[in-house]
Amino acid sequence: MKYLNDDINGNIPLPSLWEINSVFKQETLDWLDTFFEHGYHWHMDRRLARMSYPVGNDEDPFVDLGIEMAQLCKQTTGLDVEYRKAKLFLDLPGSEVPRHRDATDITIMSQVYLKKSNHPIPGTTFLEPVNYTVKYQPNCGYFNLNQDLKMHQSGFLINGYRTSIGFQFV
Repeated sequence: MKYLNDDINGNIPLPSLWEINSVFKQETLDWLDTFFEHGYHWHMDRRLARMSYPVGNDEDPFVDLGIEMAQLCKQTTGLDVEYRKAKLFLDLPGSEVPRHRDATDITIMSQVYLKKSNHPIPGTTFLEPVNYTVKYQPNCGYFNLNQDLKMHQSGFLINGYRTSIGFQFV
């Protein structure tokens, strides 16, 4: 594969949640990093203190990566899904992603954390059927089967920045 590591590993902490580790090749991480460094047009959600890219109808630069992630998703979960879209997220100090459920038309949602931080960064806590937190670790993340509409959230970010890429599969 062009973007993904050959030696991705993971575990299944809940029947509908898969953690994935060592997801992207270093070249992919470097490429994704360029979107944080250059003058791209980002959306700022002031309520969440979160920035996202791409915005609205911008061309999706992540299509090929998303197609590879859909293949990994199928290998990991056994479900045949198609890539819908991806977004980069930059969560700023003061951000918090409140309790929510993903949209019902998403079959699987995936998030991969990107950059290392010198500060403790909250990951994603799933609240159903039991509390389980996917820790913030660079180049690690999860596939969440959305059929059970698990409530989840990301805690308050005090210092540092939380960077990630989220993928929707249908």
